[in-house]
Amino acid sequence: MGGVGRSRLAAPTAGGLVRGHEFVATNATVDRAGRHRNSGRRSCLPRLETEYDPPAFIKAQKDKNAGMRGYRQINALAMKLLPPGGILVSSSCSHYLFWQDMLDMLVAAAQDADRSFTILDRTTQGPDHPVLLSMPESEYLRGFKLQVS
Repeated sequence: MGGVGRSRLAAPTAGGLVRGHEFVATNATVDRAGRHRNSGRRSCLPRLETEYDPPAFIKAQKDKNAGMRGYRQINALAMKLLPPGGILVSSSCSHYLFWQDMLDMLVAAAQDADRSFTILDRTTQGPDHPVLLSMPESEYLRGFKLQVS
């Protein structure tokens, strides 16, 4: 099942989450989300936080171009679904997707979605998964927290 990712949608309030759910973003989910976007409706949630953590779309160097297209598509769709000011956390566990590649992909996705963003945070794996200088592939987890406008 290619192109599977997880997404969390939630509305934070002072008392906690008003409503939230988690779903697996398969191709069918992406199709449904696209239909929702095309309907012109936005979520009724006051603030939408969407987190996409797809599997490694780039498992080998030869998969990089196709994987970049997959990451770009899923991030553009997420940006289109977010209301202005929404938060998008996008991450990748593909060690062939380097920081600048990821940032370039997010910029292209924002252009596709006719949106812009501010980087709120940049994340990587925790200290229990150290990056070894002699083994660049040990830096495998990269993420950006964005505010989309």
